[in-house]
Amino acid sequence: MKNTTHRVIIYIDGFNFYYGIRSLGQQYKWLDVEALSQSFIEKDEDLIAVKFFTAKLNGRNEAADRQSIYWDALSKHCPKVQIIEGYFAKARKCKHCDNKNNEEKQTDVNIACEILQDCYEDKFDVAYLVSGDSDLVTPIKKALLLGETIIIANPPNRKSMELSDNATSCFDISENRLRKHQLPEQIPTKRNPLKRPEKWKK
Repeated sequence: MKNTTHRVIIYIDGFNFYYGIRSLGQQYKWLDVEALSQSFIEKDEDLIAVKFFTAKLNGRNEAADRQSIYWDALSKHCPKVQIIEGYFAKARKCKHCDNKNNEEKQTDVNIACEILQDCYEDKFDVAYLVSGDSDLVTPIKKALLLGETIIIANPPNRKSMELSDNATSCFDISENRLRKHQLPEQIPTKRNPLKRPEKWKK
């Protein structure tokens, strides 16, 4: 009997998703992205990988420490998650004020390249893209021309109608779904357990 299971890869635009989650509060940032991804797929689908695109925060501060703990937690608890790093460019001073803003680089390019390479190498039958960034419309269109199924999972308050309209289908990631798919409060390691940062608690 022919195997009809569809292979699925999830592509997560890390900072776009982060800002959507942050718009709801701090309590959903300890997110189990593998369990969340598993909740997207149908009975006839098999989760192959979760590709999480992000960038390491510059400097040594509490935000960078929380990010490091979270990445370690994903590495320990989520075997199908691959963290694919971009980087932050040197801070630029705002033209209108004295604030300096770091500029994230390479994430869009990394996502586009990874999706199209996986298309050409026939690594998936269905792809889910977690993003509300309209800059990713072009690679989505290219993947569709290759006959792929691309589904957009819209982060909270980050929906791009242009991105959704050019995909096979789309849906919104609800607050309830985020609530249901949090990492354990503590994740055992050979040394000290990894714990949800205090700032990310309710």
